[in-house]
Amino acid sequence: EAVLAVFNHSGPVVAAINGHAIAGGCVLAMCADVRLMSAGTIGLTELAVGVPFPVAALEVCRFAMGTSATRAALQARTIDAETALARGWIDEVVEKDELIGQAVGIARELGGYSPAVYAATKRQLHQPARAAIDAATDVDAKVRAGWMTEETRSRIAAFIEALARGRRGRPL
Repeated sequence: EAVLAVFNHSGPVVAAINGHAIAGGCVLAMCADVRLMSAGTIGLTELAVGVPFPVAALEVCRFAMGTSATRAALQARTIDAETALARGWIDEVVEKDELIGQAVGIARELGGYSPAVYAATKRQLHQPARAAIDAATDVDAKVRAGWMTEETRSRIAAFIEALARGRRGRPL
C-alpha cells in the first residue's frame, strides 16, 4: 500500500536518497518521478533475504529501472550511486550538502506545471505498470501471507543481524 501510495501520487515526487536504499527502500525510491542520491548504496536484496517480491514492487521497479530490473532482482546486490546513475536508476548524483535543496528545487519546478496535466501524464506513463499490478491482486495476497510466516520473519531477522555485524566491522 505504501509503494502504491507514492507511485500513484498525482503530483511531483522527488526522492532525495542520502544513504542506503536497500530492498523496500529501493522500491520506494523507484516510485519517485525524479531520484537524486548523495551517498550509500541502492539495490533489490529481497532474493538474498529469502522473501518474495510483491507484484507492485516488481512492476514499479520494472517501470523505473527498465531492463536492468531483472538483473537487480535476480542478482540481489547493492550498487553505489555512480553505478546507479549509469544504469538509470537515479537521475543525478548530488553532493550531500546540496541534496535537499536540489530536491526541493526540482519539486518546485515540477509543481509549477498544471496539476491536472501532470497527473494525467503520470497516469498515462504508469498505465502499463498499473495494469500488471491490478491484474495480480491474487498473487500479492499470497506474497503478503508469505511475508507473515515464521520462516520468512526468521530470514529477515537473520539478514538484519548480518547487516548489523557488518556495520561493526565483522564480515557479513
